[in-house]
Order: sequence, then structure tokens, then C-alpha cells
Amino acid sequence: SGSGTAHRAMSDEAPPPAEGEAPEDGEPEPEPEPPFTLTVSVKASTPLVPAPLPAPSSADEEGEEPAPPAPLEPAVVRVTFPGEPDDIVSEEPTEANEDGSYTFDFERSFERVPGAALMDALVNEPAVVVVVVGETELARCVLDLAPFTTGSMRVGHGGDKKARDEADAENAEATDDGVNGDENDRSADAPDATDASAFLPLEPVPFPVAEPTEEGGEAPEPLPSNPLLPTAAVAFSVTASKPFVEPEDAERGLILTLAPNEIKHTPPSLSAYEDVESYPFVFAFGAPLPGVPPAVVKGGRLKRRAKEKDKAPNGGSQDPQGGDAEVPEGDDPETETPTTETYVSWSDDSARKFWLPASSVDAFRESIKGRGKTLRFEVARYPVDEPETTPDPVYGNYHAVAETPLEQLLDPGATYCAPKRAFLKAPEYGAKSCLPSPAAVPEGTASYGDEPAVPPGAVAWAASASPSRVAFTVTTTRPLLPPFRPPAPAETTVDELLPARADVVVEDESAEAAAAREFREEVTRASMSLAEEYAAMFTGAPAESDAEPDGAARRRKRLVFELNRSGKYHDMKERLKDAASKIVKSRFFKKSTVRPDDREELDAKYDELYVHLVEEMHAALADLGSTPEETSKRQRESEAAAEAVRRASSARMKNLADEYEINDAFRDAEKWHQERVFLCEKKDASVWCAYGFFLARRGRHGAAEEAFKEALVHDESSTDALRALCCLMLRDEEYHRAEVFGQAIVSEKAPGDAVAWTLLALAYAKLERETDKDNCAFEARRLTATAMTNLMGASPSRVKDDFSENDFSNEKEIEELVGPAAHVKTALLCLDMHLPSVARNALDLGVFDPDDLNAGLRDDERLVYKLCLARAAFLEARDLREKETKHKGASSSFATETDDDEFTGGSGAFVANEFTPSETDDANGRASSKSDVAFGVLMDALSIDATDPKPFELLGDVHKLESRYSEAEEAYTHAMACSGRLGKPPASLKLFLNLGDALLRNGKTADARGAFAAACEMRPCASTWIGLGKAMIGEGDLEGAEAALAEANVLDASNPNAWTQLAILSLLAEPTREDEAERAIGAAFKRGADDPDALARVAALFLRVGGWKHAEAAARRAVKHGAGVETRLCLARASRERGDAEGAAAELKYALALAADEGSVERTARRDGRDDDDDDDEGEGRGGAVGVPFLVPELLEELAGVYDELGDARRAEECRRDLRALEREQ
Repeated sequence: SGSGTAHRAMSDEAPPPAEGEAPEDGEPEPEPEPPFTLTVSVKASTPLVPAPLPAPSSADEEGEEPAPPAPLEPAVVRVTFPGEPDDIVSEEPTEANEDGSYTFDFERSFERVPGAALMDALVNEPAVVVVVVGETELARCVLDLAPFTTGSMRVGHGGDKKARDEADAENAEATDDGVNGDENDRSADAPDATDASAFLPLEPVPFPVAEPTEEGGEAPEPLPSNPLLPTAAVAFSVTASKPFVEPEDAERGLILTLAPNEIKHTPPSLSAYEDVESYPFVFAFGAPLPGVPPAVVKGGRLKRRAKEKDKAPNGGSQDPQGGDAEVPEGDDPETETPTTETYVSWSDDSARKFWLPASSVDAFRESIKGRGKTLRFEVARYPVDEPETTPDPVYGNYHAVAETPLEQLLDPGATYCAPKRAFLKAPEYGAKSCLPSPAAVPEGTASYGDEPAVPPGAVAWAASASPSRVAFTVTTTRPLLPPFRPPAPAETTVDELLPARADVVVEDESAEAAAAREFREEVTRASMSLAEEYAAMFTGAPAESDAEPDGAARRRKRLVFELNRSGKYHDMKERLKDAASKIVKSRFFKKSTVRPDDREELDAKYDELYVHLVEEMHAALADLGSTPEETSKRQRESEAAAEAVRRASSARMKNLADEYEINDAFRDAEKWHQERVFLCEKKDASVWCAYGFFLARRGRHGAAEEAFKEALVHDESSTDALRALCCLMLRDEEYHRAEVFGQAIVSEKAPGDAVAWTLLALAYAKLERETDKDNCAFEARRLTATAMTNLMGASPSRVKDDFSENDFSNEKEIEELVGPAAHVKTALLCLDMHLPSVARNALDLGVFDPDDLNAGLRDDERLVYKLCLARAAFLEARDLREKETKHKGASSSFATETDDDEFTGGSGAFVANEFTPSETDDANGRASSKSDVAFGVLMDALSIDATDPKPFELLGDVHKLESRYSEAEEAYTHAMACSGRLGKPPASLKLFLNLGDALLRNGKTADARGAFAAACEMRPCASTWIGLGKAMIGEGDLEGAEAALAEANVLDASNPNAWTQLAILSLLAEPTREDEAERAIGAAFKRGADDPDALARVAALFLRVGGWKHAEAAARRAVKHGAGVETRLCLARASRERGDAEGAAAELKYALALAADEGSVERTARRDGRDDDDDDDEGEGRGGAVGVPFLVPELLEELAGVYDELGDARRAEECRRDLRALEREQ
């Protein structure tokens, strides 16, 4: 006010042009914004010191009044305000009131020009009032002015009631509720000494401390301590003339605090500096901020300390927090030694605050949001003295950047971030720096200490023994994302999505149990009747004839005669028959769904019935004469044994289902899954889930959904079923239903399920509910981190500063126990269900980029991520291959219905069917592209860890899919060599079978025999013994092969491959055992044999020995399951030998159609330049014919003979003419 007003512009803007001057661009310049007025008010204080005691009386006479107490000295207030060069002191001292309080009535006003500099001053520089009593600085009060950036118009307390009420009303209009909730912004009534809520607390100013005296000297008198009362307070406030910020900025703006701590691992040029305290440079640290000036913090000084990991000898101490430490005795503190280290340190009070308006907050959040997004932090050094004008020729040596992700700030509700991997590197050439520009360097200026400049594109930090890393923290007053809030409940419940079921009447006992009970009762009744009849017939002493050797037989005969004569035996038999019939109806009256009329199966049922009745009869007889306790105990043991048998049977069926699925025998695998469902009476949720996962892998998603819903019907808490249904709904784009199943897990069944939270995040991402998506993804990450923290037994906020391998060895072991991140676990679940697109979306939720070496991911985390990507691409390629195969089968079926003239041209020459690129070619190209993607990702995985068997095994699967069996063999061999070593998992059954199959396809029967023999030791099952038998057949060891196949039949007599190989073995034996071969192939047919290669070989062998009927049957089944042209030819010959010439002609024409397609594809590949070495080898194997399949001449010759038998000379001659034309072309 008045003369006390201070005017100072704190703006970076240029001064406005003088009056009458026009702007340079000729346009009128907008009027400058009027300045703000800030009024500082210090009104009163409460009592500051204890009341003084009365002065002692100098007279001893009674009745004299004591001297009055010494009065308190007058006081003044001294105010330090941002932007003012000098302190402002009250004009006149203020006398103390009677109670020791003071009424200052001090008020000053200051004008400030709006701008970034003003906001920077408000958030970094407080207003300070110091109360000086007499000549002593007694107390001080620090007032934070940052609330002005949130729209407040008054900060602090005090002032008259009317002024405060008006300011409060203006605050309520300018800002929303809660903005002025800080303790520095409370209003109160008039500031009298009795109203403590109207004052701000005062803190004492420290008084000087007496210096210690020398030993033996006289102790000085103790200096007085500060007598400030703990309740001392002052009415201190700052009021603005209008809000500093717009309402939106007040609501959504924030203050960002950048606090650098230190730079670890300095280069030799800094480590070798002797006197670090006199180092003539300081370091600056900064980062660009959108829409506002860059955030720059200066003041980093070179320091030296004892190394944290070395124990300080001779009493030397260490500072684990990175501050100064006492240097151990015997070390020179001026130079770095093996036990000391040099670093760059910023003091605790060097942190700077920066205000961001709402638009800058949004831009800042988007700049760091997303995988791989980083913020560029910079480090540089500047001269201590006059940095603006003092040149530094090697400024570029220490100007470095650290591309650092700030993902912690993107967690909902997060306001703190402490990056751990901010490694320094050279800035990009031409990149704009956010740090102040260095002073210009005149030509010829020498650098400090004649330090040479580093080459372009390099920095001195790169010469450090360990990567130089800057430690810092970033905090915000408001979170960038709202605090975590669970998503709103879904409108639908899980029960509404489950199939409607009639109310199940719970019976006391099942029909089977009731039948067994009635049968036992009848057995008991019959036994008691027999005992009574026997006792009635043979009473008294035994006759002499009964003592003879055949006496018991005669008694039995008499008993049976009497029972038959009286009709009692007939009655007992009829009652037992009725009871047994109930057992048959309840337990055995079920036809097989696979082979309903199979006599063998019926015989097996009869045997099982006989055994069961005998067991029930024995159980009933055992109960005779037993106490109820003994009977109950025997019943419990029987039930436990039956349950154990059921569990063992279920486990065996599960193993068989998995084994058949590995061998691509999906029909048999499904049969065993269904048998498990029937075994548990359709009531076991885990069995339904296993069946559902199998159906999902087969691409039967609708049936899988029904299976998982059945699991929920029987166990509503099955999280496996809920997870799987959520995955299926995501695949089917039923995102609202996915939300229902996901929320059922996290809200009721398992709130700590990180995978369920990730699935919810995927659903909300598709529903474009970004806030819910971010919240769910954050909760998934938090749960994983909490699990690891619980295992480690440490606080979640524990931060490690050292990143050496030794320090993290224990943490790595614990992280392996916890498993991968939540989004990776979710991807693995989706891949197990063969849902590659959903798995890829889950991987995209990861915060870190696995390809970024500075992301801080462990090698095992990066490896599993790459494996997930590769497996997703492999599954997509396999699906495309299956579609291609189905399309080819449909095309071949169409070709069989075409006219004969399509296969023979009018000129007599063979003309192959040319076809344009179709869906088959498109599927083939896309499948090859996906396989190439999988191959590339697997190469990246192997560059991470070449000792892990999983990438090698998956690489073998990719080669096998593309029919590159030599490469597949090599990959599987590497996987086998890596399995079970260095903590890696042992080889799986799938790996053993795939390696053996690749070796057999490559003709390496001896190696295949060794692989399968090892598999029989480590993973014994029917498939391994069958593989061993096939390898032995290939080597000619028929005796050993027969033993291996017999072992396979013992383990699984329902496996058709064992019977097929036994048929092959019998046909290869000398002499040929044709009868055994016929029985074996009949058993294989009965069990659903579908291996086209094995069936084709059986057909060829039967054709060789003259078994036309079985040759035709085997060949027909082989072509049904995908056998090629050769098998068609075999089928035609068998049909011809059996007298079916027309059928043979049809098969030969079909074979010619297939050969024509193969020849057309081959010529198209050569024309488009897609022919490779494999195609060349194939052409050579076909006799060198270019563009003509190798079997076409043989097919034409066979077809001509068939036409001769049919009496069609014209077509026979056309076939021979085409054959001669082909011979001329060759």
C-alpha cells in the first residue's frame, strides 16, 4: 500500500513497445494482461514466551510490595517475499500486550506480471515472516504459496473477519470444493489471542551453540536456549487480487517436482580428479515439458565416498543412502581408490517444482503413455563462475541423455516415480536440448585440464567401468490417472448366461446304489434261509454215515433235493435274478457310443457283470455275523478303494487323451475325454474343463463354451471355467459377456486373480472404456508385484540401487516362483486354448518393450514373451494350412466328377488342368508368411538364451509344418540336448515323439530307434513303444519290433497304430504271416485306424502277396484320410485284380486329376520364381520330368489296360498316345 508497494516484473516476455510505436509485423499487439496484486498481512500473534517473573525485592521489611516484572521487549516482523531483493520490515516496533501477545497490523502489497516465471516462483519460493523481539530473532513462519496455482485467492490465516469472509466467497466461486482444504488455507474468526485456529504455528529460530572447550579448560557459561512457547502462532496470510489460473487449470493442473539424486559410475576423467571439492564445474539435470519451459535443476557437485558394498575398515562408516560417507583410515580422500568411488550428487534441497496447466498435463501424460514411450532426460556440466559467459570447449563430453520410461506415473492414483534404469548415452545428432545453451567458445580456447574432446556421437560417460546411471525422482501433486476404482458391476450375471436346467431332485441314493443294496439284502436273506433249512434237516448228533469222507457231499445233495422239492430254491433264484437285473439296468445297460454292436465289447461287459456280482455276493456274505461297526468300516474302506480306482482310471484316461492329441489322433483323444465325463457321471467340473480346453484347441469353440458352462453348473466357483469362457467371449467379440465372466472372478471367486484382471482389461479396451482398462491392467500388475513382495518378505516400496547380477540372484529365484507378468500368464492361457489373436492382445498390455535393452526386463521375461509371439504365429500358420488342406480336398472331389476328356487333349497329348490363383494359393501364402514370422521371432528368442529347449522345440514344429524334416530334426535334436540341463525342464513326450518321427521320415532308422528307446525309459506309453517298433521294422529287426508292439498293446490295446504296425510286420515276415496280418488289420480297422502312410504301406504289402481284398480296404481307408496319388494307383490295381474294372478306372482318373493339379502347381511355382531346392530334388526323384508328376506315365499305362478290359479301344488308344507324348518330352 502506498509507498510500501514494490513493483517487479517476473516475466520472460520482452517489454512492450513504447507508446506510439507499432509492432514489427504491422499488426496491433494485444493489450498486456494486467498485473496481479499480492497483499501480505501479518496481523497479530499469540503469547510468544513465558510470562516474566516479578523482580526480586531489595528490602527485607515486611509489607513491602514486590517489584513489577520486567516488561517484554517490543517486536518487529521481517517478511521475505518471492521476487523481492530485500526483506520488508515493519516500520515501527510493536509493544507487547498484557498477555504477552503482539498486534502488528503489518500489510504490504506487491504487483506481479503473469507468466511462467511467476508460477515458478510461487511453487518454489515460500513467503517467510520472522518475529524479532528486541534484537533477537525469536521465531519464524514459512508459508507455501503453491495453493495459488490451484485457484486459491488467499493463503494462510488471519486478517479481519469481513475480509476473510469475502476472500472465502471468492474462492468458492473460483474453485471447486476441497481445493482450499490445506491447513494453510483455513478461515477463522477475528485473530485474537484466544482463537488459535486463526493463526499459523511459529517455529523457533535456533540460538547459537557454545563451542566445546579444550581439555582441562574452564567450562564456559551455557548460552540461553530459545524460550518460544510451543503454542506460539501468528496471523500470517497472503491474498491475491484475482485467481492466478483459469478454472480448468485450477482443477486439472499440477505441480511436478524433479529431484535428481546422483550419477553413479563416473568416467575416469572425473574419477581421477584429486580435489573433488574444488572441481570448477556443476552439473545440470533437466527434461522437456510440453507447453511450458523445460524443467532444469542445477547444483550437481562432484563427490567422493566409500563404496557401499565394501565394509569400512578401521571403524570407517558407510552411507547406504548415497550421501557423503566417512573415508576409511588409510585411504587418501582426495583420489579414488579401490574402496572409494566418485559420483555426482545433488543436495536434498536442490529439487525444483514446475507448474503444468491442464493442457500440458494432458500432453505430458500422452507423451509417456504406451509401450516404449520414454522421456528424454539430459545431463550437462557448466562452469561454477559465470556459466553464461565462461566457455567450456569440451561441453559435449558430458552432455548426455537418458531415455527413461515413467510408467510408474501411469498407475492409477500414482504421484511418485523413481526410475531405476536411467542410463546415460550420447544424444542424437541435431537433437534440440532442453538445457541452457553453453557459452560460445572462442577459437583456440583450451579446455580445463587440457581434456581432449570425445569423437562425435560419443560421450565421456561411456568410458565408465559400469554404465553411468542417474538416480532421480519425479513427483506430482495430482495423479495423471484417477485413483484405482473397481469397474461398475455388469448388468448381467453368470447365472443368466448358463443353460436353464430343471430342478434336480436329490435322492438319498442313486439307482446303482439302491440296486446293489437290494442285491446284497437278497443274498443275505438267501443265506439265512439256507442256514435255517440246514439246521432243521441236520439236528442232533451226526449219523455214522456223515462221518465218512463223502458225508458232506451227501448232506449237500439232500439239502439241494429238499430245497428243490419245497420250491424254496426256485424262489431264492427268482429273487436274486430280479435284484441282479436291477444292477444290469442301472450300471451295465449302456451301449457304447463308439462301437454299439461290437461283440467283443458285449463280451467284456458280461465279464465285468459276472465279476461285479461275485464281488457283491462276497461282500454280503462277509457282513453275516459282523457287528454294525465292522460293517460300516468295511463299507468305508470299500468306498475309498472304489474312489481310488475311479481317480486312477480318470488319470489314465487323461494321459491317453493327451497322448492321442500329441499324435494328432483327435477323434481318439475326444473319445477318452468323453469317457472321463461318463466316468464322473458328468458332475466333475475339472473333467469338463479339460474337455473344454481340448475342444477349444480343436477350433470347436461353441462346443468348448458349452463344456465350460457345464463345469460352472456343477461348480459355480470354478475359476478355470470362468477364465476360459472369458477368453472365448473375447475371441467371439462378445465383450459384454467377457466382462460378466471376468467380474464373476474378481468380485466373488478370486479377487486376487491377476489373469482375470488382465482379461477384464482386454474386454474394456475393446469396449473403449479406457479408465476401466487402465485400472484393471494396473490391478493385475499390482497383484503380481504383491505376490513377489510377499515371497521376498520385503516392503513393496523397497528400491534397489545396485543392479549387479549377484544382488539380484535371490530376487530372480523368487520371481521365477511367482511366474511371468500377468499379461504374459494371460497370453499363455490363450495360447493353450489356441486363441492367438487374444494372446497377442494380452501381450500388448505389457508396459515395457521387450526389445528395449534398457527396459529392465530379465532374460527369462524377454524369452517367454518371444516364445508367446512365435507360438501365436505358428498357430495361425497351422490353421491356415488346415484350411488349405480342406480346400484341396474339396477341389479334388470336384475333379473326380469331371469328364474324361478333361484329362486327355484332343491332340492326344496330356494336358494338365491349369487353374488361376485361388483361396488355396492365398491360404498357402499367408501360412508361409506366418511361418516366416514365427521363424524370425524364434531366432530372436535364441539370441536371448540358446540353452533353453523351448525355442528349439517350437522351431522344430515350424519346420515340420512346412515339411522341412531335415531342419526339424536338427531343431528337435538341439532341444533334446538342452533338456534337463542347467535347470531346464526335462524332455516332454511330444519332443520325443516329434524327434523320432522326423528321424524316421529322414530315413535314419538307427537314430530313431535310439530316440524311441530313450523315450520308452523316460516317458513309457503306447506311442513310444509303437515308435520303437516302427524303427525296428525299418532296421529289419522284426522280432524286436514284435516285442515292442506287444508292449504297446499291453499299455493301450485300443491304439490302432499298434495293430497297423503288427500287420506290416506280419506281411514283411519270412514266410509271410498273411493270416495274422489280416487279423491285425481287422483289429486296426475296428479301432479306427487313420494313419494314411501306414495304411498305404499295408495296402502295398497286401497287393504284393495277393491279398486283393485287404489291399483294397486298406488303400480305400488311406485315401479317405489324405493319402496321395500312389495310394490311388494301388487302390485301382487292387480293384482291377478283384474284377472291378470300372471302379479301377474311376480311381485312376481321380489319381490323374490329383497329378494334374500337382503338375500345375509345380509349373506355376517355377513360372513365378518360387521354386526352391526341395522342388529340384523332387523333380530329380521323378525321373527328370519337368512339370509332369512322376506317376503320370504309370497311371496312363494302367488306365489304358483298364480300358482294354472294358472294351473301350478309343480311350485306351488316347491314353497310350498321351503316354508316348510324355516320353518324347522327357
